[in-house]
Amino acid sequence: MKIKNLTIVAIILSFLIILTSIYVNFDLVVNVRFYVDKNNVLVEQINEDNLKLQIPVQKLKDINEYSRTSVSIAIIKDNAMDLIDSMQSVSLELKNNLATMNDISLKRHNAAVQTISSKLLQLQINLDQVQFVMNQNMLLNEMLNTSDENLMLISELIDEIDQDYDDLNLVILNDLTIVLNTMFILLMIVVASLFFGLIRFVYFQIPYIVKGLNMLGDKQYHNETLKIPTPIFVEEKEIHNYIDTVFEENRFIEDIKEVLLKVYVVEDAVDALFNLLKERMGIDRVGLAFVDYNREMIVAEYGVIVDRVIKLGPGFEVPFVRTSLYDLIESRKPMINNDLEEEFKKRPKSSSLYLLAQEEIKSNLILPLTMGNAVFGFLFLSSREKDFFNLNHLHLAEKIVYEIKGLLNRTYFTKVVFSKITSGFSELVEKKDNETGEHILRMVNYSTLLAYKLIEKNHPDYQIQERMVLEIERNAAVHDIGKVGIPDSILKKPGKLTDEEWEIMRTHPIIGGDIFKSIREGLKAFDPELYKVSEDITRYHHEKWNGEGYPHGLKGHEIPLVARIVAVADVFDAISSKRIYKEAFEVEESFQILKNMSGVNLDPYLVEIFIENKSEVLKIYEKYK
Repeated sequence: MKIKNLTIVAIILSFLIILTSIYVNFDLVVNVRFYVDKNNVLVEQINEDNLKLQIPVQKLKDINEYSRTSVSIAIIKDNAMDLIDSMQSVSLELKNNLATMNDISLKRHNAAVQTISSKLLQLQINLDQVQFVMNQNMLLNEMLNTSDENLMLISELIDEIDQDYDDLNLVILNDLTIVLNTMFILLMIVVASLFFGLIRFVYFQIPYIVKGLNMLGDKQYHNETLKIPTPIFVEEKEIHNYIDTVFEENRFIEDIKEVLLKVYVVEDAVDALFNLLKERMGIDRVGLAFVDYNREMIVAEYGVIVDRVIKLGPGFEVPFVRTSLYDLIESRKPMINNDLEEEFKKRPKSSSLYLLAQEEIKSNLILPLTMGNAVFGFLFLSSREKDFFNLNHLHLAEKIVYEIKGLLNRTYFTKVVFSKITSGFSELVEKKDNETGEHILRMVNYSTLLAYKLIEKNHPDYQIQERMVLEIERNAAVHDIGKVGIPDSILKKPGKLTDEEWEIMRTHPIIGGDIFKSIREGLKAFDPELYKVSEDITRYHHEKWNGEGYPHGLKGHEIPLVARIVAVADVFDAISSKRIYKEAFEVEESFQILKNMSGVNLDPYLVEIFIENKSEVLKIYEKYK
């Protein structure tokens, strides 16, 4: 039951009871009392008339007994007839009054009234018979004998009517008392029920609400100490459910913030967010994109999906004018699209919708990330279920975004800073070494291609995640950063190096690894994994599968996977490209040389995957030739 409904019902019932009480007290009681008083007079009159009737009858008996003939007999009979007429008139009026009183009291005393009415009717019949006898020309003795029987019945009937009427009066009095008392008791019950609801709310629920608000204000989201009164009314249950929901949502948001405060890389942030939201909301995908206002582009930064097969992934970008996200940049309002299949039918040329269709995504919740009045990015929550998102999802997601947008912005800023550091290192190598920018681009693209193919293969010994592919893409270019410590006379020597020069050259993986190790040591308080991929690539990319590489002589799976991937890409590009000390081999010959190095210098499984995707490798080769 709702307190609101209880209040409405109580007010209505109170109003009806009061109206009924007014009616009973000022109409029913008055009218019934009027007829009771009137009927009392009529009953009394019948009794008096009956007693008076005995006088002329007795006179007639005296005349008959003493055999006296007198002209007064006619007068005596007339007097008796008048009394009989009066009794008949009074009994009829009494009968009508009882019927009217019975109607006024809603026929509550119908049985008693009917009993009295039937006796009044019988009384009238007997009076008629007496009157009939007295009107006949018969001997006085005969007339008296006949009348005596009826008069005796009349007296008995009057006594019964008198008794029945006294009983009726008592019943009416008791009934009116019961009705009035019942009205009063009902009114008290209704008022008590109303006050019970109000007092319960004031003394139990309001303190509970106030304490809950204080705990929320103090960010004490574990409400085990919040004593919850047992709910009775619907409003109480709604209050409890709402407070529980608020506490649960705030606990969840605090858990998210606690996790995100520990990460400084945008990929870690999205991974953590995906794991939490997948469990809490049952989503299948989380994506993050940032807005490039200079180029008027929206750039996909990172995405995570349940089966790890991301199609709309990092690097995908689309102009403002070719996406519906432009409206969200202007409005800064979230949007739900629960039927991406229908949307794709309307916009078949949309590359983003095409890629989402490849991922079997059917519902999207898009949340703008704002700083001040500007949108700096978008968070995408997606489901493979049509019509998945509702207003509850939207409400929770908006609260989450409001709390974590600053943290996401921080991770994006960190990513940009690290990206600039890495690209700076890459440019430094390019200027220091004889390598060209095209070599770097080819090698990075070869490495990224190979890493993505490993995700598709899903080999148990070659497990790799989307974010690791991004790390490779961003850090493969600095694999030779250690060459900054190699003298130019050795690094740029056109001829063959001497043994001493070669020993110096072989130190560049250690120099490069130590550079990133030093950076990692400085950042380990924030995230011990920062630049781990960079260090592994630079330190181990010259290790060989057979253990005869340098600088540490690692072999097989002892060599970090990222270094083995970059090694395949670096070796292939070195074979197929012209260097200061050699000419380029033909592409087909380069593939053959690479195959010959499989299981010796290079990981045989990686070489197999690389050659298996020859067509895509050649596209990269031709693009940056």
